[in-house]
Amino acid sequence: TGGRTTPEAAGEHHYDPNYNPALSWTFPASSRVLFEAGASAQILNQNDTRADGVSNKTYRIVDQGLNLTYGNVATRTVPRRQYQERVAVSYISGTHNFKTGANVRKTSQGAARLGFDIDMNGPGLDYRFNNGVPNQLTLRDAPWQFQESLLDTAVFAQDQWTLGRLTLNLGVRYNDI
Repeated sequence: TGGRTTPEAAGEHHYDPNYNPALSWTFPASSRVLFEAGASAQILNQNDTRADGVSNKTYRIVDQGLNLTYGNVATRTVPRRQYQERVAVSYISGTHNFKTGANVRKTSQGAARLGFDIDMNGPGLDYRFNNGVPNQLTLRDAPWQFQESLLDTAVFAQDQWTLGRLTLNLGVRYNDI
């Protein structure tokens, strides 16, 4: 929103847990064939809370003339998860190189199972002032919760031929989101 924000209006943001494990595996089946696989994850919960001493009954005020936001802040807990897996096989001969594989990515954000925080937006009413004079009221639609997810799958193949000083690269990829 720009401008200045007092500490209580910014609130606190905690990311706990925050894990980023990754695994990678390669297997040279021969001097020309290589198998690869890997997996990774990002697991965190975003917890936005009010600063100590700020009541859920305190109004949030944005003063246009003072370029200042003060008062309450919205609270929420948003679980965020992302998992990725990949597999590939490569054939390398020197003049001919070929690789094919697949990637899968699954993400989710939010969780309807957390229920509703009746006080997430404080009293549910924000004020806008201009040098201390109210000029707008905003009624919030809380409590609410959301959940969204995505599955992204992809397959690919790439081929490279070298004939003297000429190298030909071909590739194709298909993504399904």
